[in-house]
Amino acid sequence: MEPFCWYFYIPGCLEAEILYPIPDGAITACDDQDIALIIPATSAFDSIALIVNSDTLGISDVTVSGDTLFYTPSVLYSSGDTVLFNLVYATDLMGIPICSAVESWFLIDTEPPVAESPNPAPGSDVTEPCLLYTSPGPRDLS
Repeated sequence: MEPFCWYFYIPGCLEAEILYPIPDGAITACDDQDIALIIPATSAFDSIALIVNSDTLGISDVTVSGDTLFYTPSVLYSSGDTVLFNLVYATDLMGIPICSAVESWFLIDTEPPVAESPNPAPGSDVTEPCLLYTSPGPRDLS
């Protein structure tokens, strides 16, 4: 009978990364914008510490699907809110931690755009010729 050899690889740490929202400083029109983080764990997650603004959240405050953590706010954000988030700590059931904290931020903007100081003013007559800029250059419309 031949001997059996088994090889196991246990990583020293887990590389966490942001799935969405990206990039840093993203602007979203969703007042319930969720956060998704991928952590390629070797087993299920044991514990986490996710800070969203000033709230520290644990494993019971997020949804886990495979190697992805999802956080959806329980209270809707307001337009103009800046949301800071930081995955400070996470381990899987084997006790393997994340390699380093992962942090980012995004801005909530649910307001429509507003035109300020239109020129010419609405309802005014334009008597001077204007130029229409097209490719490869300006065209006189007079």
